[in-house]
Order: sequence, then structure tokens, then C-alpha cells
Amino acid sequence: MLLPPFVGGFVSTFRRDAVLAGYAQKDTVLTGVASGKKGTLSIWVKLDWTDAGSIFTARELPSLTVLGNLSVISGDVFVLTFDNVADATVVHLRNLTPLAHGATWVHLLFSWDMAVPGSGKCYVNDADDTNEVVFNNDTISYATMAEWDISFAYSGSIAELWFDPTSALDLTVSSNRRKFIDASGNPVFLGVDGSLPTGTAPAVYCSVVHSEAASTFATNKGTGGNFPTDVSFTLAATSPTDP
Repeated sequence: MLLPPFVGGFVSTFRRDAVLAGYAQKDTVLTGVASGKKGTLSIWVKLDWTDAGSIFTARELPSLTVLGNLSVISGDVFVLTFDNVADATVVHLRNLTPLAHGATWVHLLFSWDMAVPGSGKCYVNDADDTNEVVFNNDTISYATMAEWDISFAYSGSIAELWFDPTSALDLTVSSNRRKFIDASGNPVFLGVDGSLPTGTAPAVYCSVVHSEAASTFATNKGTGGNFPTDVSFTLAATSPTDP
């Protein structure tokens, strides 16, 4: 197994591939996940086409009610929502500035703690671009989210999906953002199992090591269980870690 080279305790180079045109689904709750007030989500995206669509979706079964969703909507804005047990939205965060289409990779970093007013943040390429639409002190119903979808009707490329429903980071502190993106705007190594940002592997870490098959993206390297692939992923032409 080839490990990334380390210099002075920091990763100097590593390669990850990106995927597109796929769809993966998990028809059970994330293993070991309980309902709670916190969460952090990091992902790299590239808008290859103009269509709206969902990137990461959680549903209640058998009703298929959407309880959590990261999606791109008309106007090229990304929206993150989560609901409580009564199916009411308690967190709704989005970026303010429309994202450009084309060859540019974009890093999205969200974090929230429902018990801390104003803690819901959305950073785009290491800059605060938060539009806090709804943020209520309530419990997010992670434990009833029994279907999880990746890249459902999303027209674009994605890489390095990392989701932890137990941690909240103060994104106004640059050292917390450096856990996911360096000062030059490049991805950082999150660990083989995604544990480097918090010291514990997250529920979801989907990543394709350079030279691995695109289908590897559906093999969750976190603790929440795999996403059996319904429609095979293909490798994207570029990756945010390309030299």
C-alpha cells in the first residue's frame, strides 16, 4: 500500500480522483449514528453542466420523505438542509455567491451546532459565503434517515465527500478550515479513513485514491457502511488534487 509522503508532519503531495455520472444508495441508517444537533460536511464539486440536482440526500422510509439534502439549485447555489423528527427543516444553509461552470473545482465546507446560535456556516474555497436561511435549536433526526443517496440526478463531478454528524467546527477559526483545505486553496490529506480532521473516522468518507476504480467511491471509508452502487460511477477528467 502506498502512503502519501510526509514532510515535517504534514502531507506534501497526494492524489485523489474524482467521479461523475454515477449514483449510489444505502437503504439503511448510517451505522452507529444517533440523532443530534451537530454536523460537518466537506466536499469538492465541479459544475460540468447547468442542471440542478442532489449530491447527498437522506430520506425517511417507507415514505421517501427527504430529511437531509445537499443540492445545487437554479442559480448555481448549493443548499444544505436537515429536518427534525417531525419532518420540519431546522437547518437551511446556502452559499450567497453563484458558482461558475466549467473547469474550476470548488470546495464546500459546512458546519453547524444547533445549540449555538450563529454557528451554522458555509465556506466556499476557504471564504465565508454563508446565507443562513433557517437555524433552529432542535435535534436533527439522523437516526430515522434510512436511505442515503450519493449523486442523485446531479450533473457534475464530485470528490472527497466527508460527513460527520457528531462534530461541529468553528469555521471562523482558520486552523479548523486547514483540516480540509490548505492556505493555497488545495485539498489536504484527510487520512485513509478520514480521521485526521477530528481524530475519529466520520460516518461517511467517500474517496477514490489515484489509480483506483471509480466504483471505489461507493465504498465508504468511514464508519457508516457502504453505498451499493445502482449506476456505476465513472472517473472525471480532472480532480481537485491534480498537480
